[in-house]
Amino acid sequence: DLDWRDMDSQTRGDMLLHLADLLERDRDELARLDTLENGKPLREAEGDVSFINRFTIALDCSKVGEEAAK
Repeated sequence: DLDWRDMDSQTRGDMLLHLADLLERDRDELARLDTLENGKPLREAEGDVSFINRFTIALDCSKVGEEAAK
């Protein structure tokens, strides 16, 4: 297993996009669990999951731009 810092940007990007796909696939369940665990309103928990998913995609996009600048 490679450490994150030892992976090339393409591999890291692929992993981030896979994570984003999983977050999107399981967003309802994750929001429900967040509601049960933290007592948040469901709508707020859904927003949190969406934010995390968008953040994950943005991380991938920043890495692609960073690699292109080299």
